[in-house]
Amino acid sequence: MIHVRKLEEQDLPGAMELVWAVFQRFEAPEYSAQGVETFQTYI
Repeated sequence: MIHVRKLEEQDLPGAMELVWAVFQRFEAPEYSAQGVETFQTYI
């Protein structure tokens, strides 16, 4: 079952880790090193 709720302040570190992990696995290989660095800085 999926539970959807509003993101709370204490959820941010885990959420950002998930965003970064997904980016690294599925998107980063298509980006230049500078692009990866820029995305990491953005998030």
